[in-house]
Amino acid sequence: MKKITLCFSFILMLTASCSHYAGSFRSSNTPGQMNESFGNFNKTDAVTFNAAAGDIIFIHYSVQLTQGNLQLAVKEGINTIWSRQLSPQNDTILLQLTADKTAPHSIEIKGDHADGSLLLNYKTVAAKKINVISNANLELFGLILQLDMGPDLEKLTDSVVIDNKKTTWQDWNLMAWKNYSRYKAFDSCAMMQLYRQYQAKQFYNDFFIGLLEQVDEVPNAKLNNTTNKETILAFSGNGDAAAGRLIATAFLDSFNSFYKAIHFEKWLEENKSNFQRAKMDVEKNLPSSKFIPTMENFYNKSFHDYNLVPVMNLITSSGYGKMNAITQSIYNAFAPFSFQSFDPGHLDLGFDYPDRIQGLSVHEFGHSFVNGAIDQLPEELKKSTEYLYLPIKDAMRKQSYTNWVQSLYEHFVRAGEVIIARQLGDTSHAEEIIRSNVKGGFTYLPFIVKKLEMFEKDINPNKNYNAFVETIMLELKEAYKQ
Repeated sequence: MKKITLCFSFILMLTASCSHYAGSFRSSNTPGQMNESFGNFNKTDAVTFNAAAGDIIFIHYSVQLTQGNLQLAVKEGINTIWSRQLSPQNDTILLQLTADKTAPHSIEIKGDHADGSLLLNYKTVAAKKINVISNANLELFGLILQLDMGPDLEKLTDSVVIDNKKTTWQDWNLMAWKNYSRYKAFDSCAMMQLYRQYQAKQFYNDFFIGLLEQVDEVPNAKLNNTTNKETILAFSGNGDAAAGRLIATAFLDSFNSFYKAIHFEKWLEENKSNFQRAKMDVEKNLPSSKFIPTMENFYNKSFHDYNLVPVMNLITSSGYGKMNAITQSIYNAFAPFSFQSFDPGHLDLGFDYPDRIQGLSVHEFGHSFVNGAIDQLPEELKKSTEYLYLPIKDAMRKQSYTNWVQSLYEHFVRAGEVIIARQLGDTSHAEEIIRSNVKGGFTYLPFIVKKLEMFEKDINPNKNYNAFVETIMLELKEAYKQ
């Protein structure tokens, strides 16, 4: 009997030892997520997903490891494309990889007597291209702007220094000067008079840029089902949709008539090869195909498409970023960045500027994500923090940011640029953004960046940028008390 009892005790001890060696493991994995806790974990667990060549793979994980070791690996087929060995520690990482080929991919966790927990989110996103397009409506509207400034250009004959070059305003605005000389007889036509009437009623150029991106093209420009209702309502002045539609249609009819009166089709045909050259100059300087997915992943928001619109007839160095809420399309229309040359042997349309194209893409597209978050802040919060504008007022006004809300747009856009630059692996550029902008008066930028780093680390797939901006504003108010 005693021998049987001893044998039974030995069996219990062996069973307990094997159970301890196998460890405990709890998993509630779902597509796109691994959620596991483990004790004395000594095996490999994995999830498999498909990715196409060029897809961006985002992996965001948080590990709490109290004992043992854990290895994380990402595999493309049988090849390991990333791995990390963890000892007892807490670790949170946002990882961005590019699939080299279309193949099943997997994420593996391998334990060595590991105690702890893992929460990991993963997704694949197709690389997203920025479209570079031409727009006849904007070229014709640019001509209106050129005719409006033409008389001033005619008077401004003194030499000035622009971009470290001694020049004249006519040379700086070479296309405007060429067009004014060609079309000056139309300076007082019905369309120009109508434009100036709207100017007097404080309809600014960015309003018309937005309208003309949302309608059919000249000579048949008309409202369509992608034209924002708010844009149409603005024409009425009193919220009358029917009246707004009539007035907007009348404006577009005049715009079409102007196209025909000056035979603008000839100008478009003459510059057909220039449009192609401008498009080529912009396309070769675009950010990498990772840029848009990285931006969308950070803000946890996306738009349907992103468009850069180089416009030869806009006033040199001007630009307008607009969004069509119906199509969820973003448009950044911009003029030549600097001097132009139309000499066939030395053709330079003013668009071949890598740094400015990159900056335009990052900064202006960023406004589409940020501005709505600032606009949705409680009015009381915006008003109660206006005192923060006073110390930076002079620096902001020098850059045309004449109120607190405008400076908030710029602070948060620039803070987003810092985070995105880091995620794309350009840490030196990220630090330069902070350094140069603080020097330029963006005093609150480091504070906002630090807070956005917390948003970046938040592993919740449903995190809300707009809500987090409000949290930052409350903390900013507390940190810089009046």
